[in-house]
Amino acid sequence: MSINGEPIDGREAVQLGLADEFSPSATAVLRAFQTAQAFGSGKKKRPTRDWDSIAARQKKKLQALLARPEVKDMLSLNPPPKDQAGDLRRPGPMPPSLS
Repeated sequence: MSINGEPIDGREAVQLGLADEFSPSATAVLRAFQTAQAFGSGKKKRPTRDWDSIAARQKKKLQALLARPEVKDMLSLNPPPKDQAGDLRRPGPMPPSLS
């Protein structure tokens, strides 16, 4: 799983509210099967999320982030010309406009 291209692990996904629980790889399949059985039998209710309230709680943090001078500077930049954009996965020389 990743957020904005940055990988996050299972524990962090739980902390962010993107997952309900974390299981180590050795027990993950068993735990997933047990959870599916519990949902199917009605013993466990399907979790729900109020994404609007989650977004409202994060709004101030996002506004503070977007107000930071270095973020404003990055957001004001024009994208590089297509011939200079390059493949970000492949190391190579940086265009003169970015060095």
